[in-house]
Amino acid sequence: KQKTAYEIMPSLVGSEMCIRDRYKELLLNLKAMNISEVKSIPFNQLLSYEDDVETDFNIIYGHDAGHMVGNKGMSSLLKPRHSWWGSECYRGTIKLNSLTVDTFLERNNLGNDFDMVNIDTQGAELMILSGAMDFLSNPQLKYLNVEVTFSNPQYEQNPLFDQINDLLTDYRFKHVHTELSGERTWGDALYVRE
Repeated sequence: KQKTAYEIMPSLVGSEMCIRDRYKELLLNLKAMNISEVKSIPFNQLLSYEDDVETDFNIIYGHDAGHMVGNKGMSSLLKPRHSWWGSECYRGTIKLNSLTVDTFLERNNLGNDFDMVNIDTQGAELMILSGAMDFLSNPQLKYLNVEVTFSNPQYEQNPLFDQINDLLTDYRFKHVHTELSGERTWGDALYVRE
């Protein structure tokens, strides 16, 4: 039996208000979908490349995005760049305890038998993947969908596509497609294990 981690995203690990609001939204969405053959286990945890480190998490409440009032999905481990309109929505930082993906899976007894993972963490994808060495080494993990930036990054120290691609290539993942954003500066890159 294989497990699919649907999404690792910052809006599930944001500020106290963001955590409460987005976590409630997540639980309501899971209930509304009423998919009986899928077991969903939501977590609130800041993921990064270090374990048990108090970490600044940047709160960014953007414009409303459909059902997400205040678009809490823009918060990130990285600060917004001043050249991006999202910097106008910056609300400061809160301190959260970070874990690596490997430690998070171990401490929550989740095993490492995932077949697909989607990572959308507003520029922190490389930080999170760097803390997932055991996870990425597991041959059961067949697919990764990772948000990547090609140019004009929205966050300070936002890695570009080549940095993420190099790391994933080291773990025998091959880039097969990118669904680009309207601006064509970022998108969701699909990787398949070779």
